Amino acid sequence: MQQRGWTYEHVALIEPVPDPLTVGQLKAFTADYGYGTWTRPTGNDAERKAADERNHQYFMTLTPDEQERYRRDYGDTGEVAGSGTSVLEGSCLDEAQKATGSLIFNPAVLAEVSRLSSGAMNTPAWAEINRAYAECVQDLGYDASLPQDMQMMVWGLGSDVPRDERVRIELEVAGADIKCRLETRIPYQIAVERALVEYIVERYPELAQWAPEG
Repeated sequence: MQQRGWTYEHVALIEPVPDPLTVGQLKAFTADYGYGTWTRPTGNDAERKAADERNHQYFMTLTPDEQERYRRDYGDTGEVAGSGTSVLEGSCLDEAQKATGSLIFNPAVLAEVSRLSSGAMNTPAWAEINRAYAECVQDLGYDASLPQDMQMMVWGLGSDVPRDERVRIELEVAGADIKCRLETRIPYQIAVERALVEYIVERYPELAQWAPEG
């Protein structure tokens, strides 16, 4: 992030509560922690919490255009981890995962996955799902069209309120978000991911050991 011109403090990734990797874990995590923005326990890691807060305060000083570029550079889309859309390609999170991951880096596979994933998310079916998601959250009283809008709403509404109020806002907004995602976006994303895994493993049998079970 710093190399891209942002003021950013490293936030340790060691967490007492792991990030959710399945739909069941996501539902349980959201019920307890929302997005994990201000709610996730950090044990005695006071410095991590302080660095996270300083990053947030810096983010709030940016213009709307700068905030959008910051989000793209950071790379967390707020989607289900493992869905193929949870991290933006070319972002800092994407680069960090590639640098530290155990999966053998294969440019051809990554290019094919990116092409197929983009194609799956550029269809009339996906456009209709997005419309249904927007209608769902708007029916619940939120002025949003995408999950990213809901997550950023937590930052905006919670920026100048006491921590207890931040937590209440986060749990409420995240609960509505996951309800609507489960009804609209997540089933499609899971189906796309399964089809993509089957296709890639068939073309690249050496990657079968990395395919998720089930």
